[in-house]
Amino acid sequence: MKPLKTEPELFDLFNQLKIWAIDMYHITATKEQKKYDPIELIIRFQWDNIHVNHEKPEYYDNITMKLPKSHILFSTTFKNNTDTEQEYNFRTERCTRSIAEIEIQKGVLLSNELSIKLSVKIEEEEMNCCFRLRTTMYGRLRVLFLDPIHDNVLIKYLEGDLGTIIQERLKSDRSRENGLDTGPNVWTESMPKSNQRIFYMETIGKCKFRFGVHQFVEVNQKAY
Repeated sequence: MKPLKTEPELFDLFNQLKIWAIDMYHITATKEQKKYDPIELIIRFQWDNIHVNHEKPEYYDNITMKLPKSHILFSTTFKNNTDTEQEYNFRTERCTRSIAEIEIQKGVLLSNELSIKLSVKIEEEEMNCCFRLRTTMYGRLRVLFLDPIHDNVLIKYLEGDLGTIIQERLKSDRSRENGLDTGPNVWTESMPKSNQRIFYMETIGKCKFRFGVHQFVEVNQKAY
C-alpha cells in the first residue's frame, strides 16, 4: 500500500500580518475610524524598509549517480556501388538538458505563492537530495487601510517592527495549541544593539536533478 503523502507545513506570513493589522486597527482606531470595518477595507503592506537576505542552500542526504562519459552516438553501414571513392564527413553537436523536481516540506507563504531557486554545479549527473534554505527578514513594516468605495482614500496608517510582529503572532498561535510549537521552522531573535527583532525562516524539501544528453547529427556527403 502506497503511503499517504504528507502535506507541507507552510507558515502563511501574509495571513499572520493581516490578522495583526486588523487587531491593531481595532485597538488604535479613532472615533471616526471605528465607523469603518477594517475587513472591508483594502489592506496594503509596504515592504520598502524590509531587508531580506537568502543564504546559500545546504544540500544533505544526497545520492549522486554519474552518467557514463562514453556514448554510442550512431552506427553507419554503407556499400559503395560506384566507380569513385566516397568520403563522408560527420559533424555532431551535443547539448545538455536538465530537469528538476522540487518538493517543499516546510516553508513560508507570502500572499498566495511560494517560489524557490536552486542550482547545483554538476555536469551530466543525476542527484537526489534534501535541501535547507535559510532566509532572514527585518525592518519596519508599514500598513495602509484604504477605502475602495471612495477612490482608495487613506483611512488609517500603521507601522511596526516585522520581527516583533511575527514573535507576537507565534506566541498567540502556540498559546492556542497548549504551548506546542506549531511554527514550521520559523522563529525570531533579538537584533544586537537594537530594539528590533530578526525574522528567521527555513525552507526544507527534497529535489531531484536529472541531466540528460541530446545529440544532433548532421551528415554531409562529398564525392571526388
